[in-house]
Amino acid sequence: IAATNRADGLDSALRRPGRFDLEIEIPIPDEKARLDIFRVKTRNMPLSPDVSLAKLAEDSHGFSGSDIFLACKNAGIECLTRDAGIICVDNVIDDVGNWQITMDDFRRGMRNVSPSLGREFFTETPNIAWSDVAGLDDLKHKIEQQVVNMIRYKKDFENYGIELSGKL
Repeated sequence: IAATNRADGLDSALRRPGRFDLEIEIPIPDEKARLDIFRVKTRNMPLSPDVSLAKLAEDSHGFSGSDIFLACKNAGIECLTRDAGIICVDNVIDDVGNWQITMDDFRRGMRNVSPSLGREFFTETPNIAWSDVAGLDDLKHKIEQQVVNMIRYKKDFENYGIELSGKL
């Protein structure tokens, strides 16, 4: 039995018959898989009603299962530093009193987690719109004028004899 996160770097001799006959690839968790992992890791945690596991899964692009576990643990620690109580992570419940882990605890806890899958190439595209980009209105307007409209209205530009600068 062996494990690697760099299958492309393995010596081909290891893949010959009689050595490692079976390879099991565990895919990078997509948003749905991350939501499932958050559900499992938080099932015994005292969560505040404001905690949205779906939002956490959406915001944890590039997180592995262990990154999500660390984010949950950090949220418990954030809650502990905010209130007096005992951390409750991964099936360990002790005297928790009335404290609850909030969405803000998760946000603060996730700041200290570097997505381990962010250094690799993967194809999941986060669902982000122009409205999600705060500020930079002048830059967004210039991009809209100089790039997006040239693509969107290419035929109109050509009909009026306007040459598009640069390659599209």
